[in-house]
Amino acid sequence: YPSADALLEDLEAFRKDPNVALDFDQSDLRAELADEPTRPLRLSDTQTGAAPDRKRPTEPNGERRAELRRTILIGAAALAAIAVVVLLFRTILNSFTPPAVDQYQVPSVLGLTIEEAESAEQVKDVFTIEEKGSVFSTEYPEGVIAEQNPAPKETRKGNQLVIEVWTSLGEERGEMISVKGMTAAQARIKLSTLIEKYHLTIVDDEENYQFSDEVEENGVIDTIPAPGEEIREGDAVTLIVSKGPEIKYVPVPQFVGQKIDAVRSQLETFKLVCTDADVVTVESREPEGTILWQSLEASSQAEEGATIRFRISGGLAVEEMRVSFTLPDIEDPTVSVDIYVGDETTPQYSETVRVADGLVSPTLRGSGIQMVRVYFNGQYSEKQSHEVQFN
Repeated sequence: YPSADALLEDLEAFRKDPNVALDFDQSDLRAELADEPTRPLRLSDTQTGAAPDRKRPTEPNGERRAELRRTILIGAAALAAIAVVVLLFRTILNSFTPPAVDQYQVPSVLGLTIEEAESAEQVKDVFTIEEKGSVFSTEYPEGVIAEQNPAPKETRKGNQLVIEVWTSLGEERGEMISVKGMTAAQARIKLSTLIEKYHLTIVDDEENYQFSDEVEENGVIDTIPAPGEEIREGDAVTLIVSKGPEIKYVPVPQFVGQKIDAVRSQLETFKLVCTDADVVTVESREPEGTILWQSLEASSQAEEGATIRFRISGGLAVEEMRVSFTLPDIEDPTVSVDIYVGDETTPQYSETVRVADGLVSPTLRGSGIQMVRVYFNGQYSEKQSHEVQFN
């Protein structure tokens, strides 16, 4: 070594190497002597020109110093050789070991726009943002990053690190379909696809049941949201279910004794129904068309729109009877006879007969007690006109 300082620098470098066990300090070095001591030489007297002195002593201290210096130099040379070997060995090993690669923790870019993610402090100069597509998301609004790969806090090595991202399309939305007229169970089946996709809740509590004249009992009248309206993740769909037509009651008047035609013209006002098939005619002494019986009791309560039936009088049964009348005592040989029954305007009997016969006995038709009117030669005969009981 050209100097002690050079040797110390190399030894210090080797001591820092964990593979070398080396312990030393500066006190282990000795300063170089000005004149290297040598062993005294024996000279003959003839060489020295002096009398021989066989008793001259040697210098033991000088020999020891020389020996120590040689030992130090040999040790230093050995250490230097070892250091060179170790250095060469490490150089060879390092040639087979790949260089250390930096590791990076993946930052979270969720909730950021692409531009915000690319300019984020933990992303720029390290990671590259690569947009892969879009996904629906209930957590992140439309336009920001909803998914990323690798996940946040994972570690990655190397250069040109990439974070793949998917932007949010916002919350996925669907459209309500119609289940009108179905039962609640049938509606659930038809809505099963939407229920599974959007995790819908179906509400069909009794408090949502309503009267309906259009939808049969237990059928769905409508839904909330209505058909065609928007549905979202986790929405509740309420079924409005029919209880059938609402039953209303009306009081039933007393119709017995009234004429059927007048009563039927007023039934709509009373919210009751009567068809021709609901009216039965029976024989009775009451005037024709008089109501004799009603199916709904007077002063009772009937369902609105209920049917009421009647029995009415058809008048007395028509009977045929032979009735005799005395002809007038006149000089003419014949006389014209016209006989009317009740209020009829057409005579049931109209003939010209011989006065000499004395009587005329036509067969007349009538019901109950009817007034029979007789005319001779067009003149009303009060004497021959009278009431006739036909039954």
